[in-house]
Amino acid sequence: MNLTQLTLAQLQKIVALVKRRQKLSAEITRIEKCIQKLDGSGKVNRPLRKAGRSTKKSPIKDEILRALEAAGKKGLRIRDLASTVKRTPTHLSVWLATAGKKVKGLKRVGYGVYAYVPAGK
Repeated sequence: MNLTQLTLAQLQKIVALVKRRQKLSAEITRIEKCIQKLDGSGKVNRPLRKAGRSTKKSPIKDEILRALEAAGKKGLRIRDLASTVKRTPTHLSVWLATAGKKVKGLKRVGYGVYAYVPAGK
């Protein structure tokens, strides 16, 4: 945000939002004090935010391997694979270079071309 290019209307909107934020902050402080009085322990028990990454497993591995297996030994270009699994090519490139190298049967068959042949086939 470049402060020299703000219009008067934008500046007034910013001032109004800052005032609203201050009022809300004061209201939160007042509520926390009320909770402390009711709790008696002197601490406000706030819910903790979940730290780190989510534990939900992404199905990206299954999607990629299914698409590559369907493509056969010729494999798929990253761009084509990205459109198949509805991910960005950059995301797939990073996944293939990091997590993908641990998958047995996943091979790079050309520049930007990957194929998957499961061990039993």
